[in-house]
Amino acid sequence: MIRSNLYQRSSYLLDIDFLINNTIYEYDLSKANISILRESNIISEDFYCKMYNANKNKREVTIGKMIRKDKRIGEALEAGFIQARQMFFDANDVEDNDVLSIKKDAIFLLRPANYTHFLSRLDFVQKNLYTSFYRIPASRLEFYYSRHPVTHEEKLDVKGLGKLQIPLHEQYMLEFLSVLFFIAETDILDALDTITRFIELYKRREVDLGLYRTFDPN
Repeated sequence: MIRSNLYQRSSYLLDIDFLINNTIYEYDLSKANISILRESNIISEDFYCKMYNANKNKREVTIGKMIRKDKRIGEALEAGFIQARQMFFDANDVEDNDVLSIKKDAIFLLRPANYTHFLSRLDFVQKNLYTSFYRIPASRLEFYYSRHPVTHEEKLDVKGLGKLQIPLHEQYMLEFLSVLFFIAETDILDALDTITRFIELYKRREVDLGLYRTFDPN
């Protein structure tokens, strides 16, 4: 049963600045472009298999060229994404307050989904589990953080910064934010104290030079 119309949107973010110690489930539509095009009979089974076994970059470049040659392919993909999200929402009784974010073929839920396979080839794979979320509205940056309870392996994914910029910040601002987000999950007052001390050091230019790099897509 359709309980939310958010599936119609290819981009969405809940109007909230942060979530701490809340499990966030990311479901991605596997091999989205070719899966949708095959379900729509726009590409052949042979072409689908060829692209399925190709690397992601080649797949994206090939489909991109097809879209430029025939705008109907782009229209079919847009309609296919909506249909896939609609089936996911319908099968899992997704409501507005269950959805943290939508990024085209990725859906970030605040609860687990029970049904993830639709038609013949539309599979929503649980790609990540996060435990905290933050956003900076002025810069449109989003942070998705997790720390494994057993291995203690940390993961911090950033939306809006740019793939080329992320490596420049990994040992600096992103490392500091990972530490900060971990502290916030254990002791929020300690996290506030950490921010205060960092600001003072930052103002006195006593932190690593890499922390002063502009933190934006430029």
